[in-house]
Amino acid sequence: MSTSVQRLRAKSYSAEIVSVIEDMIATNQLRGGDRLREQDLSNRLGVSRTPLREAFKTLAERGLIRIRPNFGAEVVLPSKEEVTEMVHTMCWIWEKLGQLACRNISFEEMAELQVLHKEMQDRVGPDDALEWSLANTEFHRILMEASHNKTLLEIATNLQRRVHISLAGKNLSPDHRVEANEEHQEILDAIAHEEPDTLSRLLHDHLERAWQRRKALT
Repeated sequence: MSTSVQRLRAKSYSAEIVSVIEDMIATNQLRGGDRLREQDLSNRLGVSRTPLREAFKTLAERGLIRIRPNFGAEVVLPSKEEVTEMVHTMCWIWEKLGQLACRNISFEEMAELQVLHKEMQDRVGPDDALEWSLANTEFHRILMEASHNKTLLEIATNLQRRVHISLAGKNLSPDHRVEANEEHQEILDAIAHEEPDTLSRLLHDHLERAWQRRKALT
C-alpha cells in the first residue's frame, strides 16, 4: 500500500474518530481537564494511533483539546465568557439561516424535522435525556442544511458544534425538554406558514433560551 493511500485512509478514519470523541464530550463521558491517552483510546475505539493522532489535530484546531509537549492531549472546554460569546454569534447566524431555510427547505427535509420532533416529544422521561439530545442535534443539523448555502453552512456547522458541546455537559430536565419541544413546534409552524422573519426570530430566541436553561444547571 502506498504512503499516500495510507494517509488518505488515516484522514478518513480520523473524521469518524473526531465525531466519536465530540459525542463523548457532549454526553459527559469526557470532561474538561480529562487526559486523552493514546493507548487507552486506541484500545477503546479499536483504531490505530495514526488516525487517532490526526483526530487530535482536528480537535485541537476546533479548540476542544490541548496538546502539550511531554504530556499528551487533554479536553479543554471554553469558559462561560467564551460560551456566551459563541452563543451570541450563533444567535446572529441562526437569524440568517432561518431566512434561507424558510425559503429553501425541501419537502424531504421538512418531513425529517417532523419525524425528529415527534421522537423528541416521546423522549421527555427521566431516562430519555441522551436520546432526546441526539435527536435534538440532528434536528438542528437538518435545519442548518435546509438553508442550502454552502458557505454559511460551513461556518455555522463548526460553531454550532462547539456551542452544542459546550451546552451539553448536563442533561436537561424533563420540564426543560418539554419547553424546548414547544419551541421546536413553533419553528415548524413558521416554516409551514412560510414566515421567514418569524422563523429568524424564533431560532435566535430558541438558542438564547437553550443557553439560559443550561446556565440554570450550573
